[in-house]
Amino acid sequence: MQVAKEAVEVIAKVKGGGKELVILLEKEEMIQAKMTKSGAILVPLSADKDGVYKIPLPIRKKNPYILLHLEERGGNGFGQIVCDINGRRLRPFYVEKSVGRFNVANEAAIVCALSLQGSVSDLTIKTYSVRRNNSNVVIKKNRVFKGRNSNLPEHLSKFKDAAKAAVRKSQCQKCKHLHFVT
Repeated sequence: MQVAKEAVEVIAKVKGGGKELVILLEKEEMIQAKMTKSGAILVPLSADKDGVYKIPLPIRKKNPYILLHLEERGGNGFGQIVCDINGRRLRPFYVEKSVGRFNVANEAAIVCALSLQGSVSDLTIKTYSVRRNNSNVVIKKNRVFKGRNSNLPEHLSKFKDAAKAAVRKSQCQKCKHLHFVT
């Protein structure tokens, strides 16, 4: 069975700068930046030991958007679903079999389910929000629920559909599709 470990990455998205900025980042900052078809540059940010993501100076000058990079994944005992903080479905930018990748601005939620022999043993709902000053980014994590799916409190009913999808994903044997997308 897979271990429940949500994959949350932070990406700075810059419009403009071209190939020159990508080369500069790779040479001076030792960062693997990628240019999209539309010409935007995606720069993965790394956290220090305190969980603070530093925005490299060449990127800061371009006033980047900060994105949470999240994944729907799982099957065979583990299901991870991505939704907005109100439990609504999101549209992935990339899909490959049972993995959907999402770049979300500002805030999102991850709903994880662990299943043992067909019955749910654990459900966790966490929210993530971006806090940024000029040169740093911090991701605020908040565990809003941990328990059984059947015990989801009324005030969290907005996550009911995402929780059901996470349970289905965790119970899906040899999963080859997404369970909670628009």
